[in-house]
Amino acid sequence: MHFGHIGLYNLCVYGVYMHEKYLWVVNIALVVVIVIVVLHLSGITFPSVGKVRALVDGEEPMCGVQYNSVFSPVDMSVCCRGASQQLSCNHKSEIVFGVRYDYICSTGHGDVAVYLLNAKAHNECSTLVRMP
Repeated sequence: MHFGHIGLYNLCVYGVYMHEKYLWVVNIALVVVIVIVVLHLSGITFPSVGKVRALVDGEEPMCGVQYNSVFSPVDMSVCCRGASQQLSCNHKSEIVFGVRYDYICSTGHGDVAVYLLNAKAHNECSTLVRMP
């Protein structure tokens, strides 16, 4: 019986230790939430994850259209509108005139216009229009 009491005591002490450890984690999480709420209430806004990715990514948005083996660079507004009207955008790298494009948007195979976008252009278009 003596050993049973020691085991029960150790279990209680271990349980209290784990309980205090979890309380520290909860307290730290609550402090972080309180700081974010106070900053938000004072008018400070945080950028979205997409905007942070765009700021960190130093590459220029590049977009072009390929039709009948003829490639033409296009403006981003035209590109986003045209790429959003395609049936699919596949993540596949292709190099055209020394520029790497990461996404290929098209309505199918054969004699169709194909929109080529690099990663930054695809991210920017995704924030403006719904991409396939």
